Order: sequence, then structure tokens, then C-alpha cells
Amino acid sequence: MEMADKFNCRHALKTVPHITLQPPFKSESAGTEILNCLKPLSEMNHPLCVSTTGFDSFDNRVAFIDVKVTDELKNTQRYTHQLLAERKIVPLNCRPFHPHITLAHRDLNPVFLPEIKHLVEQKEIKWMFEVNAVTLLIHQNGKWQSTGEVSLVES
Repeated sequence: MEMADKFNCRHALKTVPHITLQPPFKSESAGTEILNCLKPLSEMNHPLCVSTTGFDSFDNRVAFIDVKVTDELKNTQRYTHQLLAERKIVPLNCRPFHPHITLAHRDLNPVFLPEIKHLVEQKEIKWMFEVNAVTLLIHQNGKWQSTGEVSLVES
């Protein structure tokens, strides 16, 4: 909310904070079919350990908290993409993986980037956390909404 209040960047609030493993795609498949396709992720049988490395941006368009790329995270992303591509839900591609947590994007005024960077650096945002599930987000009514999840830890 601080970003929205100080810099009038509200668009990123339309979705829950997340790290994208598979870029957005259009599909005729139902959410349940996609989730079933991702079930093998639960065979990892342990949470992902994620850590952030501070502020960064994509050209003056997107401000974000950078996520450390570990082998575990990279392999999970590749496996996710492979599972979806095998079922022809997404085309097979080699798009670069740059995990991050978006702070501001579409309504970001580039003039504020230095100020946003300073704010984030002041807060020393260096988080470490465990991710226990992969959530499928579907774009409906102008918002990204969760349609279900696949546990990374078998019950």
C-alpha cells in the first residue's frame, strides 16, 4: 500500500504478491486440467527456499524486489514449463527466467524510480521464506485470481 499511497502505483495491487514460474498464457484448458497437469510438482516433497536480493527494475517500466536464482528455483521453473508444454498447454520456449516480486508496473511513473529504489533500500528488504505450493492464477474481471494450488510437499 505504501507504493500506492506515495507514488500512485495501484495496478500491482490487482494480484497477490507472487513469483512467476510460467509467464501468462492463453489456454482452452480448464483450471482443474492445468492443476492436474502440475500435480507431479508435489513429488519434490519439500518446500522451495526463496531469498530476495533487494531492489531492481526492468528499464523504467517495472519496479521489483529481485529474487535470488537458485538451482532449486530454476529447476522448479523448468519442470513447471516442461509439464505444461508436454500437454501442449503452452508452447515449448526458452524464455529467460528472471524471478521477482513486482512492486509497480503499468502505472509506474519512471520519474519516481530513484525514490522507490531509495525507499526499498532503506527498508533493507532481504527476505528468506519457504514456498509450500504453486498457485495457478487466472485473469478474470481485470484481476489475477487464484483458481487452486499444487502442494510442493506431499501430505
